[in-house]
Amino acid sequence: MGASEIAKVVTGGKTYYAYSFKSTASGITASDDGVSYSAIYTWQTPGYVPSTSVPEPSVVLGILGVAGIVATQRKLKKVSG
Repeated sequence: MGASEIAKVVTGGKTYYAYSFKSTASGITASDDGVSYSAIYTWQTPGYVPSTSVPEPSVVLGILGVAGIVATQRKLKKVSG
């Protein structure tokens, strides 16, 4: 199945037009009709480079670990004081 639509993509101050959509089954469907939202759509746009600035999972886990240590120390101070 193909799509005849064109999507305007604005990122980094630049405007691109996406076309030639390709679908990949997601296994997720809408609860009301069981068909809607059943694919993830990707496209090829000449000149478009997707952003790759995603935080590393290890950084997020490290922050959560430090927050856990601080919370534990506060509880221990409260109990002993």
